[in-house]
Amino acid sequence: MILRCVVLLRFLLLRINKMLEASLLSRIAQNLENSLKERPATIIVRQDVDDNAIMYLEVCRSDNINKVVQKLKNDKFTDGPPTQSICLQEGDVLEVSFSPAGNIDFENGTPRRITFNSNLSSSKLTAELKERDIYAQNASETYKGHVRVNLVDRNYEPPPNVLPKSNRHNVDKKQISELLLSLPKVADNRLCVNDFDTFMGVNTAQYVFGKFSCRLVF
Repeated sequence: MILRCVVLLRFLLLRINKMLEASLLSRIAQNLENSLKERPATIIVRQDVDDNAIMYLEVCRSDNINKVVQKLKNDKFTDGPPTQSICLQEGDVLEVSFSPAGNIDFENGTPRRITFNSNLSSSKLTAELKERDIYAQNASETYKGHVRVNLVDRNYEPPPNVLPKSNRHNVDKKQISELLLSLPKVADNRLCVNDFDTFMGVNTAQYVFGKFSCRLVF
C-alpha cells in the first residue's frame, strides 16, 4: 500500500453563478493566481544635477513613487527621463545595461543586477557613466544612449492595461524598459595620446575641445 501526502501551499476559493467546465474553471483559477503575483511598480532614473555622469536607478512600488521622487530632489538627483509604470513579481532579478547603439555606458562597461522586492529598498543602484566614443555624435550637443532594464529569468508579459502586446512585437521578450539618457560634452583640452600619428613623414597630434577638435602639425 502506497500512501501519498499532498501539502497545499495555498488554495483559491471561487464563487461562480453557474456550472463551468473543469478546463475553463482551471484556466480562470490560473489567470487569477497569476494576477495576484503581479506587483505594480515604477522605474525611475535620475542624474545628479551637478554631475550628470552619476546615475541613480530605482524600481519601487508604484504607491511609493512620490516619496522616492521627493527624496531624490532633496539629494539633487533631478535630471532624467519620465518615470515608467511596469508590473513585476516578487524576487524578479533585473539586469541594467546600455543599448549598444548608443554612446553611453557604465564606467567599467559591466551590466548591473538588482532584485525586486516590494517590501525592501534594495531594488536600486547608483553608478558612474561615461561616453563610449568622444568623437561620436558630433552633430549633437550631448552624448546620448538608452539605459535598458531586462528580466533575467523569465520573459516580460505585462497586462494589456500596462503595455499592449501590439507595442512589443519588435522588443526583446525579456526587456522591461528602455529610457533615453544624455551626458553633456564637457570642455576638455586634454591631448589624446592615441591620436599621435605620422602623415607623409610629418608628426601630428589631435587636440579635443569638447565636441570640437583640431589637428596640429609639428
